[in-house]
Amino acid sequence: MAERPPKFPHLVGTNKILLLEDEYAVIGDTCGITKITGAPPADAETGTIRGMTKNGTIRRAKVRTVDKKTHTIYMVAANCPQVGALVGQEIGGLTIKTAWFPQKVTLA
Repeated sequence: MAERPPKFPHLVGTNKILLLEDEYAVIGDTCGITKITGAPPADAETGTIRGMTKNGTIRRAKVRTVDKKTHTIYMVAANCPQVGALVGQEIGGLTIKTAWFPQKVTLA
């Protein structure tokens, strides 16, 4: 069984800390997520992915790479209009071909 990749503390926005995989080195500026290398900010609070998604701090986005595999990434809600800027950047050494927000549509 394959091992899960290690998770590192990342700063989401300006004052939230999440444990995420280390794939935000190139796309972190576009997503609004940066890896914490030193001490975290004093006023930063920790959170979970589920909790931050539920309260609207972050959103899930899907990206498809050139090898036709999809990856789930997280973006700060304020940076959501920049999802198209992910195209052409790299994630895991592979170039991103398309990016979108998965949505369920309910027809009335």
